[in-house]
Amino acid sequence: MNDARSDSSPTSWRRWHYGAAGVMLVAMFGLSFWTWQQLPVDVRIAVHFGFDGVPDRWAGRAEGLLILPVIATVTAVVMALVPCIDPRGKNLRADGDWYALIVLVVLAVLACAHVAIIESALTGRARPADFITLPVVVLCAALGRFLGRSRSNFFVGVRTPWTLSSDYAWQRANSLAGSGFLATGIVGSITLAFAGGPWALKVLFGGMVVTAVVATLASYFFWRNDPGAAR
Repeated sequence: MNDARSDSSPTSWRRWHYGAAGVMLVAMFGLSFWTWQQLPVDVRIAVHFGFDGVPDRWAGRAEGLLILPVIATVTAVVMALVPCIDPRGKNLRADGDWYALIVLVVLAVLACAHVAIIESALTGRARPADFITLPVVVLCAALGRFLGRSRSNFFVGVRTPWTLSSDYAWQRANSLAGSGFLATGIVGSITLAFAGGPWALKVLFGGMVVTAVVATLASYFFWRNDPGAAR
């Protein structure tokens, strides 16, 4: 028999999930601390880049070196608490390993973006696509696998009034989204291999937006055709 206390814990993460997240966060702050000492006080750091890799926003040393580590820390804490505060948290705990994997991949994307900012600050070269394209491909693949098997909850997945009121609509809409994200990851990886990171990022983000819009609109029609609904 499963221990009821373990199921009602703040998260269903295993210890290695916490360890992996902690290592990434410590590494990000450690890299920032080391870079801080290498840069002059009045340095301007590129913190945002266009799809062509050209910086379009600059910040001072504190913001440039700390913004992504802080965002990653807040993300990790919030997502660790979500299964505890979600009214349907038991569903997230049932999907605990895949949910934790999604969080870890998101942290990895942020960590790689942080490395891109650090490299740009130290060398003057802007190559964000070289660092974040592959992690975004992995994120699409992980979302594709997770969404197709996810259970209804208020924080992760295609969450619309129709999916939250119908398990049938939830399953169909999230399966559709999962297939879209998986296809996006495959096409993005092919684009990366033959056309390079900047083009791959355009394909990845474009595919993610299209997938989200289509799945959201489709959720209404799945709800309307729910065979178990009484209207």
